[in-house]
Amino acid sequence: MINERILTFSRKLLLCALARQDYSSARDTFGAMSDATKNEPMTRFLMYKVAIRSEDAEFAADCLQVIASSPKDPTLLYACVLDAQQVGNRPLALATLQLVVEKQGAFESHGAASSTLHLPSLLRITISLTSQDLDGSNYPEGSPEAEANVEKLCRFFEGGMSLFPFVGKANSGSGS
Repeated sequence: MINERILTFSRKLLLCALARQDYSSARDTFGAMSDATKNEPMTRFLMYKVAIRSEDAEFAADCLQVIASSPKDPTLLYACVLDAQQVGNRPLALATLQLVVEKQGAFESHGAASSTLHLPSLLRITISLTSQDLDGSNYPEGSPEAEANVEKLCRFFEGGMSLFPFVGKANSGSGS
């Protein structure tokens, strides 16, 4: 009961620091928390907000990994995508969106992971943004970064194709 109150109080302190744009205070509050409290998905979501506003991409990625490892529904990951978009951090929004697709098991369970998710729409948006990111990137063709983006794009297309098994049957039965 006391731990629950401390957790709630700590999160309220984080919210206040966020509202005041006092990111140093938020980090101090986070640093004073127990490890269990630090690794709560909601706590990490609040710290993700702090990280992207203070332009700490490494800590934002760490927070995303903790949030993504939560067995609960993907609502906090969706909130991370929206928050990155609101802040104007398109690369982080895209990376988070890609994480949502991967977290949903789009390629293992063929979209059966979440009834709240319309996987074809999510894949379409992710493919579109990944393609735009690849087109507008400063990475030269053939660089490791460009190759990684192409590989991601291919995985998303393959995942999309696995959602529509009739496409493969129609193409294989055409006799051409």
